[in-house]
Amino acid sequence: KIETPAFVIEEELLRHNLGILKHVADTGATMLHALKAWATWPLFPVVKEYLNGTEVSSLNEARLGREEFGPEVHMYAPAYKPEEFDEVMRNCSHIIFNSFSQLRQFKDKLRTSKKKISVGLRINPEITTDEKHDVWNPCAPDSRLGIRIGEFERELEKNPEVLGGVEGLHFHIFFERDLDDLKNALAKIERHFGHY
Repeated sequence: KIETPAFVIEEELLRHNLGILKHVADTGATMLHALKAWATWPLFPVVKEYLNGTEVSSLNEARLGREEFGPEVHMYAPAYKPEEFDEVMRNCSHIIFNSFSQLRQFKDKLRTSKKKISVGLRINPEITTDEKHDVWNPCAPDSRLGIRIGEFERELEKNPEVLGGVEGLHFHIFFERDLDDLKNALAKIERHFGHY
């Protein structure tokens, strides 16, 4: 007898699904809770038993992730406010930039930070899907999310040292898609970005 309206989550099923993610994490992968996708506060204590940390896209989410889940907080945002960046650094363990210009803008702050922060760049593998999904596709050729291979290579030609301090490349691929789409995307990413 649950008073309505209510949002009901079956804890046993949630723990089952989280157990699958924990199994993947136990193989060496880092499994993160995306706060933007699911921030159901009462279940944070359950979720953090299984996952390594959080993935966030704003300063407030970064604070929430650090306070509720611990120090493993990965942040990607299409843009960072300069006046908030010191606090972003205090709350995050990983920061991913959308462009080389963002990296240049904040590189000195990161270099002089007392805290070790892993730095990444978001890439855009320029993958088209069927027309129905392309409007939502963050990897579409016209998307402004991430660095396309042409831009990436031009930047390296201008400054071969531009990747100094960058520890990884990040991509966000589709949604509501199946594993074959990810496999196809990974093949293209390895072809174009693998040697970096």
